[in-house]
Amino acid sequence: MARSRLLLAAWLLLWLRTAPVWAARNPREPPSVDIPGQGTVVGKEVAVSRNQKASLYLGIPFAQPPIGELRFARPVTDPLPKWKEPMDATSFGPACPQMLDREPSKILNKLLLDGTIKTSEDCLTLNVFTPDGRDEREREWVREREREREREREREREGERERERERERERERERERETLTLAAEQGQVVCERALRSRAPWWSSNPRWSVVGHGQVGGGGGAAATLRDVCTQ
Repeated sequence: MARSRLLLAAWLLLWLRTAPVWAARNPREPPSVDIPGQGTVVGKEVAVSRNQKASLYLGIPFAQPPIGELRFARPVTDPLPKWKEPMDATSFGPACPQMLDREPSKILNKLLLDGTIKTSEDCLTLNVFTPDGRDEREREWVREREREREREREREREGERERERERERERERERERETLTLAAEQGQVVCERALRSRAPWWSSNPRWSVVGHGQVGGGGGAAATLRDVCTQ
């Protein structure tokens, strides 16, 4: 007896320790859908397999209750049934009345007679089962495909940036060619001097003077040069 109580206490302790963890891993709210012209239904989620779930919306009325003047009439869907508060759609609606004098199904008759299946004239309801998207493995595959597409888009953007840089370099070369052409037409020369040089080679020669500036060339540092249009 004491051993049984000890095992029960241990089981309860284990359950109390793991229940919050289980709840934290399952924080999803019950699925709900807003049906235009009717109202909101709140369903439930069930596991279809280890990696996939389904959302169930049960007992949704699709026509006016076939009672009173509407008994034996065609289902009236204009207007549709409406409700203001969210409707509980977690259990099946009642079955329509059945004729039990004939015996099409002994199992069905037994369920109807012992009350397992509730019956009512107000039985015009729908049950909707929807898959919860894709299973976890397929979702991971989709996410990986999306990441690959993003990497491809980034490669395209980088390629476009590189092409823009090449176009800018070509524009710089074109401006340089225009400078050289203009200098040649005017009998001038293009002289280069190091940016870090304190005294350009032509600065001590009064025969040369700067008449215009060209482009900064080189890759920076001591190797970078400034091209000036000089004339005698």
